[in-house]
Amino acid sequence: MAFTTTAGLLVMWELMIAEMTELIGPKHAKNPDRVGNWHASTKGSVVLGGRTVQVARPRGRLTDSGGEIGLESWALFSARDVLAATVMERMLAGVATRRHGDVSDPLGADIDGRARSVGRSSVSARFKDATEAKAKEFKGRRLGDLDVAVLMIDGLEVGAMCVVVALVITTDATKIPVGLWAGDTENKTVVTALPADLSLAVCVTRTVSWS
Repeated sequence: MAFTTTAGLLVMWELMIAEMTELIGPKHAKNPDRVGNWHASTKGSVVLGGRTVQVARPRGRLTDSGGEIGLESWALFSARDVLAATVMERMLAGVATRRHGDVSDPLGADIDGRARSVGRSSVSARFKDATEAKAKEFKGRRLGDLDVAVLMIDGLEVGAMCVVVALVITTDATKIPVGLWAGDTENKTVVTALPADLSLAVCVTRTVSWS
C-alpha cells in the first residue's frame, strides 16, 4: 500500500507538471507569446485513505495580471468530497471520532507522519458539515412530480427525542422519505400539522395511513 501510494503521488505530480506545461509551455523555454510563467512550487493538501496529506504542487502566474494559474488536476486531487464521504461512512458504521486514524488505510510511515484531518475535532466538524449539507439537500428536493399513493407518518425515539418521520409510497411501490421533524410527543396536533409543513405539490390519490 505504501509503495502504491508513493507511486501514485509521483504520477499526480507529473500530471500537474504536464498540465502546466500545456498551459504555459516548458520551463525556461524562450517564447515571446507565453501567457504565463513557472513560479516554483508550493504546499497543499490532497485526500488519501481517509485523511489529508501535505504535498508539493507546481505554481504558475499569468504574465498580464500576475494572477495564479489554476490547475484542473490540482482541483480534482485536493477536492474534499471523498474525505467527507469517508467520514460519513465511518460514523454511520459506528466508528468513534477518536478511532478514525486507527481504521485508516496504512500508507507508510512517511505519509502517515504528514497526515491530517483524523483528530476528533476535525472528524466531528466534517461530519457536522456533511450532515448539514445532506439535510439541506433533503429539504430542498422537488417533490411535485411524485405520484403518491400512501402517506405514512410515525414517531421514532432517537435518544431522548421523538423524531417524527413522513414517508410516501408512490404508485409504483417506491418508498421515499419526505420529511423529518423534532417533536416532544407524537400527538395528534403535531401529526396533523405536518402535511401542511411538507409543502408537497402532490395529491394523495388513494390511502393515507397514520401509524
